[in-house]
Amino acid sequence: MSSKNLLILVNKLGLVLRDKRYICTDNNLKNKKMAEFKQKPGFGSIFKNDYKTAENQPDYKGKILLQDGTEQQIALWIKEGQNGKFFSAALSDVYVKPNNTNASTKNEETDLPF
Repeated sequence: MSSKNLLILVNKLGLVLRDKRYICTDNNLKNKKMAEFKQKPGFGSIFKNDYKTAENQPDYKGKILLQDGTEQQIALWIKEGQNGKFFSAALSDVYVKPNNTNASTKNEETDLPF
């Protein structure tokens, strides 16, 4: 991207340069949620995993929307091989947090006198 196009984009989005990073100062953009963004089939987004604490955790992770409309999680690891660095990738179903209401219901169903 040329520096002229970058300046136009920075001005349109209301970005300010601080500590070598562009920061959004426009409240209209800040309040938009990622949930409002809809991925097109066959495309996805990958982000650096800032929470990586072990080697078996991915360096990058994200979600993709397959051609059939199925959403998948994607994980990428940076590996070193004979020909240099490369990405190793894995696809998996989207993680759904278990519902813990079943545990409290089981305790209420038992009519124990103590």
